[in-house]
Amino acid sequence: MLDFFYFKIDTYSEDPDLLEEMLQKPPHWLQEIGNRNEQKNFLLKQVRIRIVERLEVVFDENFEGYAFYI
Repeated sequence: MLDFFYFKIDTYSEDPDLLEEMLQKPPHWLQEIGNRNEQKNFLLKQVRIRIVERLEVVFDENFEGYAFYI
């Protein structure tokens, strides 16, 4: 982890839950690979990289705005 970036690398070959989750609802690009077995073989050679950036927002003292709570 860097000061303002966080990244995590997950491997499909070492995380059976992640692999099964992806195979249950394959995105369009994965469906193009072929059947479920071909998709699985493809994913076993892949990783998922998640990158998150932390931001600090500083408002000017004269800033006026609205908050909407949903």
